[in-house]
Amino acid sequence: IEALAENNNKLPSFELMNLQYLQWRMAFCLYKAGLYLDAITILEKFGIDQGRLLSKCKKGLDRHFMEHTSTVYLINARCYYEQYKLTKLHLYLEQAYNNYQSAISNFRIDMAMYLLLPPILIEFGRLLEHYGAFPASIEIYNNIMRVFSTTRQYFYIMYRTCLVGVHIS
Repeated sequence: IEALAENNNKLPSFELMNLQYLQWRMAFCLYKAGLYLDAITILEKFGIDQGRLLSKCKKGLDRHFMEHTSTVYLINARCYYEQYKLTKLHLYLEQAYNNYQSAISNFRIDMAMYLLLPPILIEFGRLLEHYGAFPASIEIYNNIMRVFSTTRQYFYIMYRTCLVGVHIS
């Protein structure tokens, strides 16, 4: 893959799209397999600009389609967060924070994504707890309870809010 990536200027645009999609799928599979550092390496090389290019790719028999640019940020953030939980290095936590912010700010607004937003905000709240920003995590949890009052995770959010509130007081 890396040898093909180095020669990407010589590839036609269709083959370049397939190569980029292959890199994205490789990083995603590494993330799912728990090889977070390897996935981070590919995602950092992959870059967000290529994610934007992939998101413009049309669905078809020979072409692949990626949901949105925020997916690249989100998978990258999850990899950094899991790597932080393994190593306790705050460098990974800061990178996860930046990627979660980018994922949420680039989030596509439609009904399907509206249903996916509460779990992502819960992950972001947990990240803020690790970061030590307890008032910010309570604010996120309160906003989730206010806006997404019918979410499945409502009682879990109440539980997290109580834990953070006890920690603050």
